[in-house]
Amino acid sequence: MCMIDEAEQSGFNITETRLARTEKKCKECLRSIRKGEQYFYDSGVWEGKWFHCSTCQHCNIAKEWLARECGGFVYGGVAADL
Repeated sequence: MCMIDEAEQSGFNITETRLARTEKKCKECLRSIRKGEQYFYDSGVWEGKWFHCSTCQHCNIAKEWLARECGGFVYGGVAADL
């Protein structure tokens, strides 16, 4: 069962592809996103609260797969869903 089935949907969400100017940490796998590496920045409202997170290219592929197969994903829970 996908976690998205049990979670409230996002009020809105914006995803941008960015180039890291400083080192960041992936919200999903906790891997370091190095300076100069492409990553995905998500921001929006989830369950009534503002959020923002950075995701590495590897975890973004998993997020896309869950979105296609489950209709979405829960931020910070991609590994558990897989």
